[in-house]
Amino acid sequence: MKLKERTTRVFVSSMLSFCMVFSVMPNIPVKAAKEEDSIQRLVCSYMDSREMAVTEGDAGNLENVAVCGIVDDEAVHRSVLAKSGISISDTSFKIMDIDIYDTMTTVSLSESIEYVSDGVAASTDVEHSLTIMYDEDGTAKVVSDKYTELPTGFQSCSYISGEEEEDAGIALLTSDLRSELIAVAGDEVGYKEKKSNSNLDDFTANAGNKNYTKYGQWYGSNPAPWCAIFVSWCAYMTEISTDIIPKYENCTTGMDTFKNRGCFYYSSANGGSYTPKIGDIFFTGTSKTSSSHTGIVTGVSSSQITVISGNYSDMVAEHTYKLTDSSLVGFASPNY
Repeated sequence: MKLKERTTRVFVSSMLSFCMVFSVMPNIPVKAAKEEDSIQRLVCSYMDSREMAVTEGDAGNLENVAVCGIVDDEAVHRSVLAKSGISISDTSFKIMDIDIYDTMTTVSLSESIEYVSDGVAASTDVEHSLTIMYDEDGTAKVVSDKYTELPTGFQSCSYISGEEEEDAGIALLTSDLRSELIAVAGDEVGYKEKKSNSNLDDFTANAGNKNYTKYGQWYGSNPAPWCAIFVSWCAYMTEISTDIIPKYENCTTGMDTFKNRGCFYYSSANGGSYTPKIGDIFFTGTSKTSSSHTGIVTGVSSSQITVISGNYSDMVAEHTYKLTDSSLVGFASPNY
């Protein structure tokens, strides 16, 4: 797992066939600058490969830089364009923002696409939100790409519309362990990790990005990436046996433990058909065998899940995933 650098900002303008970095902030530390440069190259490769997959049907390069869910999704995208009688004649993009954390990197970019329909060309901007994660070997891949395309109405498998946001799914609390786990996690939303080993119990004091937390102190690993530790802490505070939810610090190790116990189910992006339940544990990552982030499912609707996870943008946060999100590896359904 990569330790995070401080969040930085980069602006890049690029034609997909020839990626060129125009400006990088000069005061970025050397290690952070190298990380930024690596991310920029990956994004350029991803966008170039994605264009080839959509326009030419050649997904060979895309398979090297993106998860299988994205590869499958762009095949659907190509089909939608063909059925709509629309072709793409030119593309370019600009990276607007890069945020680097230790479990993931997020990139927002604006893509300008020239569509041709009935011989008439028109340009449209498409806003993308990419998530990049690392496998156990440190190899980075794009695990999700959230965007919607107006000319065809196509929505990527990770995109959540405004209507879906309103239907996020709310967990109805009862007296069972699943709901008690959710209640414990919910009470922690807003906790910010610390820049040093002080004020660990305070929600907002000494906020930083050095991976010091009260959860890591409890686990005996401080500082350390802490999304898995947070799940373990919530289970401990709920007095859930480690036979039900294992005490785990590494996301892949935790996922493998659930697999060995026979209670792990792959997401639809990985060929599964399981519908998660509140109190399940979710895992995101780069493949069926590698996870970089984990947390607790707190709500389920027909199209998405609401979750609470630690070390999400340096804090405990509630957020959502489309059930078809390409970053979702799968779900553990503990035997409560």
